[in-house]
Amino acid sequence: MRRIRSFVSAAALSAICLAPAAAYAQSADVTGGEPQQQVSASPFLLMYKYFNVEYERRATNASTWGVSTAFLPVGGADYRNVGGFWHFYPGGRALRGFYLGGRVQVHHGSSDGESATLGGVGFELGKNWIVGRRTLVGVGAGVTRLFGSPLAGASLTLPTFRLANVGVAF
Repeated sequence: MRRIRSFVSAAALSAICLAPAAAYAQSADVTGGEPQQQVSASPFLLMYKYFNVEYERRATNASTWGVSTAFLPVGGADYRNVGGFWHFYPGGRALRGFYLGGRVQVHHGSSDGESATLGGVGFELGKNWIVGRRTLVGVGAGVTRLFGSPLAGASLTLPTFRLANVGVAF
């Protein structure tokens, strides 16, 4: 129950932080009706109790910045991450089409009274579609290299997946 409250608290905090951006999105649009931002999550990963949410905002016509968080309880253990990312869209239409980008994250895992917090830097490739006027569907994959004192010089690389995130673009 505590984990669900933590996730709900993070979602509420995100909504409060994003409210000014949503209000700003109602102002005059200088990009010809193109969406300025998106909020998405993976409904398919919820079946495995993996909760994620992602916010992405247009920086230029061909790039975006964003933040993401995820939470995965596994038996008596849990995994959490929070991070920021930057995406470049070679097609020149931010939030639509193929992208490549970088990611910086903080990862925390705990199990059986032990816990560790690690930094991570990685890259990703993916594609977003805007279906209709506002529905966003995105897929992607990448890799993140973890670092920090708990690894004691060992190398740990994690694959990352953006498995059919669905959301709203506005």
